Amino acid sequence: MGLYYRIQLFTVTRKASLNQLKGISPVFEVRVANRYVYYAGQFYNYAEASAALAAVRRQGITGALVVAYYQGKSVSVQEGRRREARNQTAPEGITAFQVYLGSNDIPSGLVSLVNELTDKDIIRVITDTGADYFIGPFSTMAQAQALVSALQEKGYPNVSVRSVTN
Repeated sequence: MGLYYRIQLFTVTRKASLNQLKGISPVFEVRVANRYVYYAGQFYNYAEASAALAAVRRQGITGALVVAYYQGKSVSVQEGRRREARNQTAPEGITAFQVYLGSNDIPSGLVSLVNELTDKDIIRVITDTGADYFIGPFSTMAQAQALVSALQEKGYPNVSVRSVTN
């Protein structure tokens, strides 16, 4: 597992009642020594976790907070956000794939087509000579290649798949 965030609801000495959970779902219960820690959700970016935190607090769990995990181990939220900003969210040593769209300026038609074909965001990476544009990450070559094929069929022959090893 790569980077993910959860909302830590509260820690109690006895199992929480449904009333204490205030209808929040999904909820994860983890026993630590003689306490129970309750977490809600699983989010792959901080913005989603932060929005969920606001919703949880509106439901009356005012002491809730965002916690981060990387490769199944607890990390600081700051570390999670740093990894997210550097696009280092996949597990280390794992290969992921990106679709390379081009450098500097990419046609608006290509951007529109990308938005039609996938819900993944376009990533801009600043380089010494300008900027490169990618879509991803994809966990398999086949997923990335399927998008490349669709883009090439629509008149964008220079898009390609690139592998990324974390």
